[in-house]
Amino acid sequence: MHGQLFILALIFGLFAYEATLPPYPAPLPDPPHEGLTLAAIVLLPKLVLGLSFWLIGRAVLARLNGPKGGRWLARLDRAGLLYRYGILASYGADLTSGLPLVIRHGLGMRQIVLVDDLMILAMPMLMLVWGWWAYYPVERRLREAALMRQIDSGGPVYPIITRGQYLLSQLRHQIALLALPMLALLGWIQVVPMLVPADAAVLGISGRVLAVLGGVGAIFLTAPLIVRLIWDTVPLPPGELRDRLVAMCRQHGVRVRQVLLWRTFGSMINGAVIGITRHLRYILLTDALLDAMPRRRIEAVMAHELGHIRLRHIPWMLLVAIAMLAVVNVAAYQASTGFYQWAQATTTVPAWLNWMRDPALVQLGPLVAAVIAWIVIFGWVSRRFERQADTFAVCHLSRTHPDPAVAASGRITAEAVDAMAGALQDVADLNFIPTRRRSWRHGSIHWRQQYLRSLTGTDQNHLTIDRVVRLIKLAGVTAVGLLIAGYFWGAGVPPTGP
Repeated sequence: MHGQLFILALIFGLFAYEATLPPYPAPLPDPPHEGLTLAAIVLLPKLVLGLSFWLIGRAVLARLNGPKGGRWLARLDRAGLLYRYGILASYGADLTSGLPLVIRHGLGMRQIVLVDDLMILAMPMLMLVWGWWAYYPVERRLREAALMRQIDSGGPVYPIITRGQYLLSQLRHQIALLALPMLALLGWIQVVPMLVPADAAVLGISGRVLAVLGGVGAIFLTAPLIVRLIWDTVPLPPGELRDRLVAMCRQHGVRVRQVLLWRTFGSMINGAVIGITRHLRYILLTDALLDAMPRRRIEAVMAHELGHIRLRHIPWMLLVAIAMLAVVNVAAYQASTGFYQWAQATTTVPAWLNWMRDPALVQLGPLVAAVIAWIVIFGWVSRRFERQADTFAVCHLSRTHPDPAVAASGRITAEAVDAMAGALQDVADLNFIPTRRRSWRHGSIHWRQQYLRSLTGTDQNHLTIDRVVRLIKLAGVTAVGLLIAGYFWGAGVPPTGP
């Protein structure tokens, strides 16, 4: 499970749990467990998980140099995935066993913004950090082997990062990037009821809804500045490479504030684009990417990032995400209301379905199902946007082929496909990522490479992925339009429970 998806699951867990509590200022219910029972529920699974993953890491480290080292590394990768799922399961037990209620009852902090939430999140976050701490010896062994290959080939050499640097890098890139904006949003949602009266409205729209949406917009617009502070970035130094990358921006009509060098101790090969407006839009390329890749592959990565901008993936992704969130929320509300009304009207409800008579519990199941549906659908959409950016890159490379006749053919060339597929392979090899490892938002390297190879010889003006993305955008706009129409026609956006 990718770090960003892990963070989303934690935050969504908090939202889902909050939906089961009575609205403020109603008193909080008593926790179902306290004392030693609660301590055992909270601590024992985490101790078992942490110890098990550490032992597996040591076993893999001892066998890494053997003839089946690759298989053992793949097993450790699967163990890491199970470890994260185990943390989430333990986190779910924390929420349902009464830990948040104990914290809030004991400290009286229900209306102190984010304090109780941070205390609830602290333990799964520490478990995640422990997993990185336990994995570091394997990471170091892999980097030592890569260092020897770099020395033998005459490539760039970086000092092997320390365990502290490794943990800091993981915290920056896997947690802080998403956790800080999400926590800011969660805090703003908690502040809005304190600032905006419940009966406030503008043009029939709840003032609190408008205030939350305004906060979302402000957080999203300032996210690039947050990223610049979190990640170690500096402007790309002047030179031939910078001139070529800036020329690519002009070629595609893309305006950015800066192209940034993303310093990672040589530990990561990656590129990224952040920001919607040209005043707060940056393209980031890591130090290892610029040092290790041939120029043609660097150009492929740059074209991929420019594709995200030129095709306006960031605003469309935001619109689709909001539309899907609203749709699944409506579906969850309708399902939970239907279950609740059926249970209240029926006298023959089986004993094992009696929970449907509780309005707090009956909404939890559909809400969890809605969150899972959103994660699945959003991941699918994100992977199609990544596929379109890959396609944009090979089209750019085909149009800039050294042979003018080939460049003017309007077809995707094998050379362009090899350059982009090779750049993806470099990302996998130098980041120690198995090519078949699935990624929630990007898809596996193998999946992307197979798709790229299928494009060889394709007409650049008749691409299937462009039609797929147009349908996605149409679905997003349609969903938003229907939700707005429903609101003004009296349906409104329903609450989160019956």
